[in-house]
This record gives sequence, structure tokens and C-alpha cells, in this order.
Amino acid sequence: MKRVRTNAFFSAVEVLVNGVGMFLLVIVLYRHVGAAGIGVWSLVMAIANLVRIADLGIAPGIARFVARWGAGGETADPGRVVAAAAIVTAAAHGALALAAYLPAAWALRMLVAPDRLPAAMELLPWALVSVCLVSVSALVIAVVVGLHRSDLRSVFAVAGGVVLVGGTALLLPVMGLLGAVLAQIGQGLVMSVGLWLMVRRVSPLVGAARGRPEFGVVLGLVRANGVPVQGAFLATLTIEPTTKAFLAAIGPIEAVGYFEMAHRVVQQARSVAAAPNHALVSAFADFDHRDKVGLRILFRRAVDLTLLIGPLVLGAAVAGAPFLAQVWTGYAAPLFVAYLLLLSAGAAVGLVSLPAYSFATGLGEHRWAFAGQVTVALLNVVLGAALGLAFGSVGTVAGLAVATAVGSLVLVAPVRRRTAVRVFEVLAGPGGAVVAAAFAGAVAGLLGYWTVQPALGTLAAGATSGLFFLLCVAVPTVRHPIFGKTVVGLRGRVYLD
Repeated sequence: MKRVRTNAFFSAVEVLVNGVGMFLLVIVLYRHVGAAGIGVWSLVMAIANLVRIADLGIAPGIARFVARWGAGGETADPGRVVAAAAIVTAAAHGALALAAYLPAAWALRMLVAPDRLPAAMELLPWALVSVCLVSVSALVIAVVVGLHRSDLRSVFAVAGGVVLVGGTALLLPVMGLLGAVLAQIGQGLVMSVGLWLMVRRVSPLVGAARGRPEFGVVLGLVRANGVPVQGAFLATLTIEPTTKAFLAAIGPIEAVGYFEMAHRVVQQARSVAAAPNHALVSAFADFDHRDKVGLRILFRRAVDLTLLIGPLVLGAAVAGAPFLAQVWTGYAAPLFVAYLLLLSAGAAVGLVSLPAYSFATGLGEHRWAFAGQVTVALLNVVLGAALGLAFGSVGTVAGLAVATAVGSLVLVAPVRRRTAVRVFEVLAGPGGAVVAAAFAGAVAGLLGYWTVQPALGTLAAGATSGLFFLLCVAVPTVRHPIFGKTVVGLRGRVYLD
């Protein structure tokens, strides 16, 4: 229990520090390269990120293997298995990165204007190196999770974030966008090499290989994942590059930059709502074996908690969108605000999929997540292209928002049948009051900002927006029955009262 509380505390710190780091990173990037530069950097990284199709689901398999080994359920040497996984991961990504360079360069020539193309081409090889490091880091993180030392992951994630922001601030003025990518490589080294050295210290048996690598065990882990796990991962990988490619094709490249900024805000808000659910995966698995009634109650509490936290953070993001645009860009940035509103709407509908995903993972029902993610990927292609042609870049982002919402509901449907928990029943109670209050607070905050800003300036308008939002949400939040209660991931307890 002490370890759970420690992991939860460090996870909360990680979310908070990452949020601050994201805020500072965008300031640094925008001040030096503007929305167009951010767009070029974002598009190159998104295309390079497709190299991660070589992951093959090795990292999740290693996390399960190490956890089972720690519980006495595996006899294979963990050091040799992890060494084999590292070799396969590095070799597969390195080979695919080399093979992907020419197709990625062709895609950039098709999507980037000639005056921006040299900068994009300069970034591409380094972006591929950065992505390979991300995949190696994911494997090391999986080992740490399997050892139940998520606190170490959080500590090194914070350290990596400091390297990213600090390195970008130092290198960007001197080297341009290449400095930002090199800072990302530095972050990857912290998360791979640095964290691995810590693994060797914490668990020498896992961190050191004695003998030949166990490639057969790794192959078995890949096969055990099956089509649903790998298919869901591949579908997820295509979503962001597809949207950014559509935005770049429609133009201008600044649209990709503003989308990157808005997407980071929404993803950060979503991560706050998702954080408690991550810790519930093992709890769902445990309850599924010993207490079916408790399983349903736990899922209902997870939904209650998500629909308490999620609407508040997303509503706050919407209410603060014009203020954030002014701070980051120095002007109203209507595209950024429009993108953030659309993405927040899609994420709001998809909030209930957060506990549903943890539930499906805990029960091993990966086909549910597969169906949801494939739905998002396919709809994003169809709607992003159709609405983009009809309404421009705003239509493309609207297509992603609709795809996200629909895909989330596809995932929720089988979970609802399994748990008998209906979202409309939750919304009919205190959770619905918080959702309505968050929506009203977001609208009031936006109107308050736009009313006050011309006369009193940005700071007064931002304060007004925040005050209006708080006035709308304070009473329903405090009156919510689980306000102040706990679920695994908050204080290490499972609330089942």
C-alpha cells in the first residue's frame, strides 16, 4: 500500500510538472520560430513517429513479464529477456528509420512549402533518431512499471522534461528548430540511459544480462499480444499524423502549429482526468477474479471520479483559451482558440472512455480498445478529408473531434453491457450537475474574457474568466458525493462505500 501511495504521489507531481513544462516550451518555441516554425517541427515529428509501428507491442509484454517474474510466475532469466527485447526494439526501429527516410522526405516535399522545406529536411534524420529513443525509453519504462516502481518513471520523466525545456531554450536561439529536436534527443537519453542505470541499481537481476538473450521469450510476448493490441496501437499511431498532413495540405503551415499547441493543452487536461484510471488496471483485474459485485462498484466510482475531474479541467482549458492564446502568441490567435474548443468538445464526450479503457485492459478485453481506436482512425480520415475540403482547417479538426467522440462511445458500449453502468444514469445525478456547471463556466469564462479584455486588458480579462468559471463550478463540485473521497491512484485506497 505504501508503494501504491508513493507511485500515486509521484504520478501527480509528474502531471503537474509536465503541464508547467508544456506551457514554458510553447512560449520558447513561439517566441523564436512562431506558429509556422512550430508547424514544421510538429509535422516532421508526426511523420517520423510512424516509425514506431516497429514496437510490435513488446513494451506491454515486457511489463507483464517482469511483473509475473517478481510474483514468482516466470522462470526465464529476466535480464536475458529484457536484453533480447532491447536488441529487437533498437534493431527494428533503426532498420525502419533507415527505410522510412526517403518516403518521409517525399511526404515532406508534398506537404511543406518550398521556403520551409530546407528546415524540415534538416530536422528529419534527427527526428527519426529521437523517435527511436522514445521507443527504447518506452521499453525501459515498461521494465520499471513491471517492477512496481512507477515513481522512478515519474522522477525521470520530470528530469527529461527539464532537459527538454532547458535544452530548447538554450539551443533554439542558436540552432533554430534543430535545437528543439536535439533537446528532444537529450530527453530521450535521460529516459532511456538514465532510467536504465537506475533499473540496474534497483534490480540487478533485471538490469544485467547473464548469458545469451532470450529471443524466443520475446517472440512469445509479441504473439501473446495478438491482433487487437497491435492493431489498436497502429491505429492510434496514424491519427495525429493524418490530421497534421491534412492541415499542412490545406494550409497554411501555421495551422499545424496552432493545432499542435491546442492539442497539447487538451492532452494535458485529459491526462489529469486519466491519471487515477491508470492505477485501476490491476484493481479491475483483481476484482474480476474475486468480487464481481465489487468490480461493478469500482467501475462506477471510476466513472464518477472521471466525470468529476474531467469536465472541470477541460472546462477550465476552454474558459482560459483566449487568455492562453494572448500569453503564448501576443494576440487573440482565433485558429488556436477554435481548435482548442473543438478538441475539448471531442475529449469531453470521450471522458467516459478513460475508465472503460482501464477496465478493458484489466480484464484483458483488448478487442474493445481495438474497435474504438480503429473507429477513430478511420473516421478521422473520412471526416478530416471531407470536412477539411468543405470548411478548411477548422473542418479537419472538427472531423478529429467527432471521430474521437464516436470512437470513445464504441469502446464504452461493451463495457456498459459488462458492468450494467449506464452513462446517462451517472449524468442524471451529481455528475451531470458538474458537467453542466463546467459547460456553463466555460461559456461564462469566454464571454467574461471577451467582454473585459478590450477595456481592461489581458490580465484583468483572464482573472474575470477564471472567477466566472469558479463561481459556476464551486457549488456542484463541493456537493458531489465523492468530493474528497479517494480511489486508487489518489491516496492508494479503493473507495467502495
